[in-house]
Amino acid sequence: MSGDKALKKEINREAVGFKTMTSSIGKADYYTRWALGVFRRHLGGSLLEVGAGFANYRKFLTEIDRIVSIDIDEEVIEKARAGDPDGNYVVADIAAPDFCERIGGELFDAVLCCNVLEHIEHEEAAVRNIERSLRSGGKALLFLPAFGALYNDLDRLAGHYRRYTLKSALALFDGGAMEAIGAEYFNPIGGLGWWANKFRRHDDIDSRNVNMQVMFFDRYVAPVSRALNPVTRGFFGQSVIIVGRKT
Repeated sequence: MSGDKALKKEINREAVGFKTMTSSIGKADYYTRWALGVFRRHLGGSLLEVGAGFANYRKFLTEIDRIVSIDIDEEVIEKARAGDPDGNYVVADIAAPDFCERIGGELFDAVLCCNVLEHIEHEEAAVRNIERSLRSGGKALLFLPAFGALYNDLDRLAGHYRRYTLKSALALFDGGAMEAIGAEYFNPIGGLGWWANKFRRHDDIDSRNVNMQVMFFDRYVAPVSRALNPVTRGFFGQSVIIVGRKT
């Protein structure tokens, strides 16, 4: 296991689909634009989105010629299709041996995987399938939670097996056909906020309190965190961003 911390025994193994998410994150447009903006120069042509979530990324990716979104949860895919009948949505497990067959063997210019690998007990299988889904020279765009020391009730409720450091995230490419071309931490104030939540008990990831935190952060705090990010990206953040290129 390449994560920063060992498997959490108290993890909510039943967490899947919308049970792993705070509903307000689908409305956190400033944060979403900022996060996707980090990957912008690597996007173009075709894109495989691993984890459809609230299907809210697509409205910020209008320059992409073709997007295929996958999710392990049927409810997530059904809701995405209902809201976007013309979109390409597939029920598939990124860590399954038959994943490439599930998506028809299609190869993509980029694979975007935001806050998914931490939900997978054996994430190495998922990384190999991401690699297999890329064209030669294609980019793997990984967005991961940072620092095991920040692990709290929200991670447990969301079904997170681990959080990462730059070192452990880069190790995901070991032994494969991808090389890292970018690695940094993201969102320093968000990291402090996540740490502060260690000292408050949470029993519901979609509680009113958590949703209020998300919306307050998106409206008032994210712009400040973005301004600080160039200073802190080498050593601290709520998340880790890794860009890999298939060789």
